[in-house]
Amino acid sequence: MWKWVDSKGKEHKPEYMSDAYLINCIRYVKKKINQEEDYLPPPSYYSLLNEYKRREDIANGTSK
Repeated sequence: MWKWVDSKGKEHKPEYMSDAYLINCIRYVKKKINQEEDYLPPPSYYSLLNEYKRREDIANGTSK
């Protein structure tokens, strides 16, 4: 699983992020995608999305 690297260079594992921080990181990348035509999301973006989905599945009682 890829780690998110913040603006200060600190690495964060998505599974240990707070819900708010996870969502803010996802929103940040989505904003960059919409603003910059040639922007390529970092590989960690997909780890963020997977973690978000995992948490949603748990909350909805649909986790495996």
